[in-house]
Amino acid sequence: TISRICREASHIAAVSQSLAKGLEKVSGQRGISVIPNIIDFGDSSLEESNNEKIQIAIVADLVDGIKNISGVLKALANVKNRLPSFSLQIVGEGPDSDTLKELTGKLGLDQVVEFLGRKDHSEVMAFLPTIDFLVTNSHSETFSIVTAEAISCGKPVIVTRCGGPEEWFR
Repeated sequence: TISRICREASHIAAVSQSLAKGLEKVSGQRGISVIPNIIDFGDSSLEESNNEKIQIAIVADLVDGIKNISGVLKALANVKNRLPSFSLQIVGEGPDSDTLKELTGKLGLDQVVEFLGRKDHSEVMAFLPTIDFLVTNSHSETFSIVTAEAISCGKPVIVTRCGGPEEWFR
């Protein structure tokens, strides 16, 4: 288990203070180092999208208990009639894919939500410049590389207080 592995390790490093605190709780280890993720921004583009609709994006594993994608869907359902024309593109796969697709239909969002499936890193980096903004609505994140990548593309982000991003995104 994680706690046993941590107790037996001579040193532990985490990508954020949030993760370090969680590992300290689980393992009883103190003095966990924090080494943030390294992000290769490559040829990050600062171009504006030229979409007719506002393009909202989520890039995440579809694990709703952690990523809270259903929360975004419910929020959009509550305000969809007060928003200009928009679409939500969800990049990712996971155990809650079918449940989230079903919820999309129940909320009457079929015409504005598109599930794009999993994309590799180069595809995500090509996708980010085409959106208007990214939503990271997680209950818990240790860093959120995709949030940093969206910012590197000049895109606004909406991010919850979920741990890791709070250390570098203010």
